[in-house]
Amino acid sequence: MTLVILAFLGHKTEATSLLALWKRTAPQASMDGMWADRDAAREWTRLTEIRRGHRAFVIGTTEAVDLMFSGFEEPAVLYLTPGYLIGRELKRVAEQIRRADLVIVPVEPTLRESSSYGAISRAMGTMATAYQGRFFRAYERHHGRPFR
Repeated sequence: MTLVILAFLGHKTEATSLLALWKRTAPQASMDGMWADRDAAREWTRLTEIRRGHRAFVIGTTEAVDLMFSGFEEPAVLYLTPGYLIGRELKRVAEQIRRADLVIVPVEPTLRESSSYGAISRAMGTMATAYQGRFFRAYERHHGRPFR
């Protein structure tokens, strides 16, 4: 019986946070029905507007944005998580970043580890911040005119 109580208490925090997440998120039309915070959906809409006509790449710990939204570069790898990538995969990601006009980075704690990869940092080089929000950041490579 003690183990049952401990098991329940161990999941209380997880259940509470999932309930809070469920209350503040909803399917968002601008995100193809994905559940998200309304503010995140507004930021995403802004980013899809500024990326039009430019080579845009999204850096995330799992890559599939190109499957759900048109106009983004196909990812070179599925998982951009520390420990998962081998050298040549990291080189492919770095090359995609070097070719991109706009790099979008979701603001999430697990991604901080990924962006610390030296090859990614070097590929981003001197890209300037084009957008800074609560949920996303975007960096631009200047080829003449800024995105704003």
